[in-house]
Amino acid sequence: MQERAVQTRQTLISAAAEVFAQRGFAAATMSDILEAAGVTKGALYFHFRSKEELAHAIFTEDRRYADVDTASDAGPLQELIDLSHQFARALQTDPVARASVRLAIELTFVEGEEPAGYGTWQHTVTTLLERAAEHGELAEGVQPEAAANVIVGSFTGLQLLSEARSDRVDLHTTLVDWWRILVLGLASPEAVGRLVPEGTARPADSTPVATG
Repeated sequence: MQERAVQTRQTLISAAAEVFAQRGFAAATMSDILEAAGVTKGALYFHFRSKEELAHAIFTEDRRYADVDTASDAGPLQELIDLSHQFARALQTDPVARASVRLAIELTFVEGEEPAGYGTWQHTVTTLLERAAEHGELAEGVQPEAAANVIVGSFTGLQLLSEARSDRVDLHTTLVDWWRILVLGLASPEAVGRLVPEGTARPADSTPVATG
């Protein structure tokens, strides 16, 4: 029974993510989510009493994308680049990732929470930039927290532009262009030349940033 309950809960989160990603928080109803999940009304309300609780669960699920899978010796800035591409691929394939972004934009707060969806990403990016500063990878005068604000905010805008323009098909190439420009002001001269804007998960088409 416990395993079945876990599966039912995950089914509800996945269904809610599909509905929120397609319709947004305001337009979605619990009936829509119930229909998409294909479970009983009792099962839905046993796990989640409201749309707000489902949104909170989606933000929690989305935190798995805050852990980057990259080479251990890549360095913090390369980890950050890789993380952005990892999340970009999730936005193309995973309704939970798409829903989390849409909910974060549409909702200022989820009850009892900090600004919805952004806290985890702000913390992750700031942490990586602080590590980059310790490793001498940041340009002189770059403050990790201020830079994290710019990165999280501009990534949000870029993925929205990509969604409107191509349903996020061009998000990878958009991020490559973004990183090629961004690292020139973000990274120290020593770090710029070894950074791979395409991400290290794409070795076949990856090239360092040109500095001269």
